[in-house]
Amino acid sequence: MQQHYLVRVIAWKLHIDRSIVCRDIAYLRQQAQEEFKTYLTQKLSMEYELCFKGLRYW
Repeated sequence: MQQHYLVRVIAWKLHIDRSIVCRDIAYLRQQAQEEFKTYLTQKLSMEYELCFKGLRYW
């Protein structure tokens, strides 16, 4: 219910159709999921490895 209200308010303030707001929100959600997967699979593993190497020499 709250999200539908926000979509209406955003669409009203920008003077655009609600479908555009919904489409953009879906796109942003998908992008965020892809970035999170990339972070988990690549960046986090590198950070873990750097920390582990640092602990071995400490």
